[in-house]
Amino acid sequence: MPRYQDGGKPTLRKHAEKELDSILRPINDGTSAPLAVRGVTFNDLLDRHWAAHVEKEKLRQSTQDAYTSMLKNWIKPYFGSTELSMITKDMVSRYFAKLRESGISDLYQKNHYYTLLHKMLELAVDYDLIQKNPVRPTLHRPQVQSGEKRTLPVDKVRGFFQALPVTYRAPLAVLLLTGIRQGELLGLRWMSIDYEAKLIHKTHVVYRGKLVEGLKQTRRTGKLRKHTVGMSQLVENILRGHQAVTLFNRPEDFVFCRADGSPLDPGYIRKRVIYPAMEAAGILVIKQESGMHAFRHTVVSEVAKRLGLKIAQDQAGHSDIGTTANTYTHVDTAQKLEAAQALQEAFADHLLPSLLPSFGTPQLTN
Repeated sequence: MPRYQDGGKPTLRKHAEKELDSILRPINDGTSAPLAVRGVTFNDLLDRHWAAHVEKEKLRQSTQDAYTSMLKNWIKPYFGSTELSMITKDMVSRYFAKLRESGISDLYQKNHYYTLLHKMLELAVDYDLIQKNPVRPTLHRPQVQSGEKRTLPVDKVRGFFQALPVTYRAPLAVLLLTGIRQGELLGLRWMSIDYEAKLIHKTHVVYRGKLVEGLKQTRRTGKLRKHTVGMSQLVENILRGHQAVTLFNRPEDFVFCRADGSPLDPGYIRKRVIYPAMEAAGILVIKQESGMHAFRHTVVSEVAKRLGLKIAQDQAGHSDIGTTANTYTHVDTAQKLEAAQALQEAFADHLLPSLLPSFGTPQLTN
C-alpha cells in the first residue's frame, strides 16, 4: 500500500525515481566502473605497466632488487599465467597459505609479499584491467604481534667495546652515538662531516659494495628529503682523531673503509667483529637481530625515553612518527612508574576533594 506524507501525496513513485536516477547517473556521466578486461594475464600486467610504474616511482635499487627477487621466486610462478579477472580472493588466500607452509614468517609476508602483491593488483585497477583488488587487508594481510626491537644492554656496552678489535671501535662508536643506518655509516664520506655546524649529512649509502644516493622522496612534495644528525663533542673527537691517522682523508674518501679505501663489508663486521665481541661481553647473540641495526634500535629508544618521540623521530630519519612509536620505543617498568607518579602530581590536587569521602585520606609520598 502506498505511503503518504506532506498532505497525503504518495512518495513511492518519487522513491523509485530516485533509485533509478542513482543507477543511471554513473552511466550517463561516464563514471561507472568498467568491466574487467578478459584475456590479460598477470604477466601482461608486468610487461606492459609494472616496469613503467617502478621507473616513475624512482625506487631505490635495493627495493627494485627485492621486488625482482620476490616476483621471480614466489609471485610469478603462482599468478603469472592467470588472467587478472580470474584472480579471486580465494586464490589469494591459498597463495598466502602456501607462503606460510614454506616457512616464510608472517612479518616478512606482511612487509614484502602482501605489500607488493596488493600494490601490483591496485595498479591493475588503476588501468581498468580489473574492477576490484582481490587482495583485501581483512582477509589477507598477515597479523603480526608487535614485538620489541633488540637493543644493547647498556650495562654491557663497556665490555663489548673492550672486546672489539681496535680498528673497529671508532666506526661502531659513531654508530652507537648517532643511530645512523648501517648503509649510511658505510657510505659516510669526509665531505659529509661538517665540524663547524656540528652536523653529519646523510646523503648516500653503500649498497652491495657500491655508493648510491640514499635520500628518499617525500610523499607530499616528491622532493628529496635531506637529513642530518647532530654531532656531539665525543663524536667530533672520534672523527677528528680517525681523520688524522687514516690514509684516506680527502673529501670524497669514505670515513671508514678497508685498507684499499673501498667500503667496509657489513656481513664481515656482523659475523667476525660484532658477534664475537657480544659473546665476550656476555650479550646473547640472535641472528638477524644482533647486527649493526641493534645499535640503531638502542639509540632511538634512548632518545625517545630521554627527550621524547619527536626528537627520536628526527634522529631516526623517519617521515612518520608512528614508525618511531611502533618500532623503536621501549617502555620499561621504571618508566611506567615515573609516568604514574607524574600523573599523580599533575592531577592529585584536583581529584582528591571529590574522592576523599570514598576511600579516606591517602598517604602521598614525594
